[in-house]
Amino acid sequence: MRRIWRSWPRWVGYAAGGFAALAVVLGLAGAAVPGWVGAVGGALGLAGLVLRRGWVVWAGVVVLAFSTFGLLQDLVTLLGLGRPDNWPGFLAKVARVLVMLSLVGAALVVGRRARGACGRCGYAHADGGPVPLRFPEATTAPKGVRWAAYVGAAFFLPYAGAKVAFGLEYRTGYIEGGGFMAVLAHFGVDLTALLALLGVFLLVAMTRPWSQVWPRWVPGLAGRRVPRWLPLVPAWLGATLGPYGLFGVGYLLVFGLGALPLPGFVGPAGIVGFAGAGLAFAVVAWDYQRRTRPRCLTAGGAAVPAR
Repeated sequence: MRRIWRSWPRWVGYAAGGFAALAVVLGLAGAAVPGWVGAVGGALGLAGLVLRRGWVVWAGVVVLAFSTFGLLQDLVTLLGLGRPDNWPGFLAKVARVLVMLSLVGAALVVGRRARGACGRCGYAHADGGPVPLRFPEATTAPKGVRWAAYVGAAFFLPYAGAKVAFGLEYRTGYIEGGGFMAVLAHFGVDLTALLALLGVFLLVAMTRPWSQVWPRWVPGLAGRRVPRWLPLVPAWLGATLGPYGLFGVGYLLVFGLGALPLPGFVGPAGIVGFAGAGLAFAVVAWDYQRRTRPRCLTAGGAAVPAR
């Protein structure tokens, strides 16, 4: 199984093509706008794979991303209540995310091979097959990225505070709703406030070396490498808050504070917090992904040199 996974550049294009074709068929067969948008994205991705044009595949990825709008809210609802608002819609978004991820892998392979680089690690050497990878030493993010994380965290903290107050005021309603959200409400904790604080921690953590190697204060894992996906998955999910926030800013400019569905300070704090934190997550996740990118090893165990 490990050998198959290490050989992903050889089969990801075929998998992405099949998934994209399925997205087109199912999207056109349905009656929902997100499905139609997903069908357009799948068609673009499929065309890019056939033509070997990486930018066309990336265009399909962008369109597919729009078709998954609202997924983060569905995940929070699933975590808090044990169910999303709409199971078929939620599962359709998850399926389109899988299509999107397969197309991302295919687009990377197409682009890397077009410039003569390894399809797996992206460095300038011939494809070495399913060899192990060497990960770089743990490093601190550049100063600009660290400041982006700090600013994003500062934007997010007022929202967390507002949601704490909101949760205490509407604690009874949360308890009656059931699920994990009700369990937290019994202790006076609001789920979204807790997630916001975890997001603040993640923003700062991903700029530090201990986001790549477990620190001494983590028993049983100290000194081991942190799997790249562990911080990257929630970070890229957090980046999807950016469009929410930017849309909210435009909504405020057009309709004013009185049109917000949430009372008091929660609405403006959420809009500003989502916009700032979402953009910061995108910057931090992109930097972390680049800093932690591994390199293929040769048969003798040395890193493959760049040409």
